[in-house]
Amino acid sequence: MARKATISQIVQKVGCSPATVSRVLSGSDYPVKKETRRKILQAAKELNYVSPSIRSPMKNRISKDIGVVVPTLTNPFYPQLLVGVENVCEEHGYTPFFCSSHRSPKKEQEMLKASLSRSVAGIILSSINENQDFLTDILQHNIPLVVFDQSLCNLNVSYVKFNYFEAAKLAVEHLYLKGHRQIAFASPPLNRLVRREALEGYLFGLDEFHLPRQDEYVILSDSEKERDEGLYDFENGRYFAKCIFRLEKRPTAVFTLNDLTAFGLIDELGKLGLKVPEDISVVGFDNIEQSSFFSPPLTTINQPAYEIGRLTAKILIDQINGKTMENTAINLRPSIVERASVRTLYLRE
Repeated sequence: MARKATISQIVQKVGCSPATVSRVLSGSDYPVKKETRRKILQAAKELNYVSPSIRSPMKNRISKDIGVVVPTLTNPFYPQLLVGVENVCEEHGYTPFFCSSHRSPKKEQEMLKASLSRSVAGIILSSINENQDFLTDILQHNIPLVVFDQSLCNLNVSYVKFNYFEAAKLAVEHLYLKGHRQIAFASPPLNRLVRREALEGYLFGLDEFHLPRQDEYVILSDSEKERDEGLYDFENGRYFAKCIFRLEKRPTAVFTLNDLTAFGLIDELGKLGLKVPEDISVVGFDNIEQSSFFSPPLTTINQPAYEIGRLTAKILIDQINGKTMENTAINLRPSIVERASVRTLYLRE
């Protein structure tokens, strides 16, 4: 087994004092020249240096901090979920600190590194990163990790997962029973497993009810970047509305992968002269609080954000305290909340 790099090795490689190296690697605010800092960090990376706080996690279990990393804090789904995390943490004497990756894999890694440098007791993560090498590093250092909302392939970790496949299938079934036969699927890029699962569920639903698959009814946005921190999902909806408006044969209903996107879709359809549900029906996803008083009130898949947060935090704290040594897997099944954004075209006999 290779020996771990030491500060002395970095000192030797860079040619500066041990105190300077220590200050940089500990994240101290002590002024260090940018070029010197860069050389130290580069040397640490090349030598695969691991700080003592990460190297000996068992000594740091007195920490009561829990790192929580989510893709965004502007979609109301995540703040609702974080309330659940916070309540459970407070019940057990832990303090969560919340970080947004702003839908950036690079930023996500930075936030995870910040959590490790803080010697957290554990980490809760909703990952947008398909490259999971860094998460493997976390697991190698025995830091308890629980993921939610997104699936992580090939990683043996605890998770709380919502069944996106069944959710999409349920949305198609609901629309079919309301008489719809031309049903579109609108989603951000398929760079997350759960989105691909939702697409598979949508297609399975079409097949189950013998509805034709139509490529033009699978509408995807082409960027995961936030155009504006608070408007990404809403702007996606507006983009989808314009795509639908341009279709020669428009669908009678659209299923979107979150409620904010549905709001943007409905808003833009209205500007284009199409009313919901009179001209086109819309089903959302998440059942955020705002969906009940939007106009029209949104029919949506219920994803219990608060409960997901509570379950995730409870699993993590049990692992931190040694109450469970086995990974826990919780799969939540969807339900639909029927409101006023879906029109009944005709009833099946």
